[in-house]
Amino acid sequence: MVKELTGKDYAAEFSYQNETEANALIARQGNLLGFIGSILGKPADTTKDGDPCVVDLPIVGEACGIRLGQNVVCLTEKGMSQIPARYIVAGWAV
Repeated sequence: MVKELTGKDYAAEFSYQNETEANALIARQGNLLGFIGSILGKPADTTKDGDPCVVDLPIVGEACGIRLGQNVVCLTEKGMSQIPARYIVAGWAV
């Protein structure tokens, strides 16, 4: 989605073939927030619809999604989930 909004393909900067490789990429930056930050740069002070965000959920931990209204839509093991914006720990204005 970010590529369609910005014209920049951030995913071209990394690749992985499975969940284990994806987790290794994230671990090199410490956590998901660090990984996304290494690609998108410094988080914005505010976010709007369509902006990528990292949320931190009790029990589950960090997840990445897209801001939509008062929620962040994330792909989870159970499918698409709308997470309340109060769980946002960082977001990037695109």
